[in-house]
Amino acid sequence: MEKILITGHKNPDTDTICSSLAMEKIAKHYGVEAQAVRLGKLNKETQYALNYLGLEAPELIEKVEEGQEVLLVDHNEF
Repeated sequence: MEKILITGHKNPDTDTICSSLAMEKIAKHYGVEAQAVRLGKLNKETQYALNYLGLEAPELIEKVEEGQEVLLVDHNEF
């Protein structure tokens, strides 16, 4: 089974990134292959928070392939 991608807004803010990272941990705890990703550039606040916590930013992806399973968190766009 292919990994489920976990993401939020196209312009990610701190709560979008943190929600994606937290959901990845929860999914993996239950044996689900999942990966937090981001759809856009990090803002300064989010980069600061990640640096402070010693966390790496989720991988930046340009597009999602057709048929790819996606789990949306902190999302309100079409």
